[in-house]
Amino acid sequence: MEENQKNQFIPASKWNDYHPWPPMGGLRHLIFWRKENGFEKVLKRPSRVWLIDEKAFFKTAVFLYFTCIFRHIYPPVTQTSL
Repeated sequence: MEENQKNQFIPASKWNDYHPWPPMGGLRHLIFWRKENGFEKVLKRPSRVWLIDEKAFFKTAVFLYFTCIFRHIYPPVTQTSL
């Protein structure tokens, strides 16, 4: 996708017509826990249909993937771990 293109909003029900990942069950999980997992800024709901900002989705997914990996490599220091 070129940088000068407008963001494409894909209905959640049609997501797998455009992308194989995440499957519908995983997408529902992300929508349900959107406030906790950071996907709130990716989703829009102007009517009863959830729309996914495609560009923001992949930026957020990559960020969360690397954040998760680094948490396992460098776990946070707590009082009990000292």
